[in-house]
Amino acid sequence: MPRRQPFTRMCQQTAQLAAEARRADLHLHSTASDGLYAPDDLVQRAALRGLGAIALTDHDTLAGFPQAVAATVTCRRPPEIIPGVEITCQYRGRCVHILAYFVDPGHRDLRRALSDICRQRRERFQEMLERLPRLGLPIDEQERTACLSRGHVLSRLDLARLLCRSGHVTSPAEAFIRYLHDDGPVHVPSQGLPVAEALSLIEAAGGVASWAHPPLDVDLSQVEELRRWGLGALEAFHPGHSSRHETYLAHLAQVTGLGLTGGSDNHGPTPVSRSIGARAIDLAELSRLRRRAASARYGNHPGRSALPERE
Repeated sequence: MPRRQPFTRMCQQTAQLAAEARRADLHLHSTASDGLYAPDDLVQRAALRGLGAIALTDHDTLAGFPQAVAATVTCRRPPEIIPGVEITCQYRGRCVHILAYFVDPGHRDLRRALSDICRQRRERFQEMLERLPRLGLPIDEQERTACLSRGHVLSRLDLARLLCRSGHVTSPAEAFIRYLHDDGPVHVPSQGLPVAEALSLIEAAGGVASWAHPPLDVDLSQVEELRRWGLGALEAFHPGHSSRHETYLAHLAQVTGLGLTGGSDNHGPTPVSRSIGARAIDLAELSRLRRRAASARYGNHPGRSALPERE
């Protein structure tokens, strides 16, 4: 029996790789925004995991996509790289995030809109930085300059890491709990695009839109409204969701005729619950999303209605 153990392990590993090849992690962040893995590193790690497809969904930028695609030539079994982006939006007076998949990375209007959001993000980040000394939280000038000069898309997570490196907190999580939560003393609200405008841009760029990690209080009227404006899916599977919330979101998607997406929302090596591939969808669901994008691309968006002028 002991002689067979290596063979048994090999069979188990082969079966695991075969299972992973049928999965797609559609929510990953790289150093182009607030992730810690470079785009090519993400691809290599996803390939080692054996995933069949991934989407690079950096905040408000498609800048990492070319590097991710280029990395596939060095992988033995590269995953499919789906062009994606997580867009900061406003909806009913609150910030929501919309994931876009299968968009044309060179689409001029989409790129211009994303550039505007990145400018807003930078202004917001600098305003939050200016609040820190008044709260007795000085940041070393060299650290501040290094962060601002990287050229990536800035977020609260960058600020949390700065606070951690400066010794004001023991972890980025503590920074959010004490200072950076939505009602925290450092937080400045996001701006972003009106959600209807973002959904229209995603469709114009040939993509399909998914509501990223919908909140606990999401209801049918909201999902129906966004569906009428062009929403194609809900992100049901996410490390931050309970199994009950995932079931509820899957139900909302079913009754509204929307697709399902899922992903790890990976930003780096920790937490383990958000490791690459920790959440995913199967390739059959990915194919349905691909068909939705193609349908919208040719003007056959299901349930599309007129958009509001502005929200």
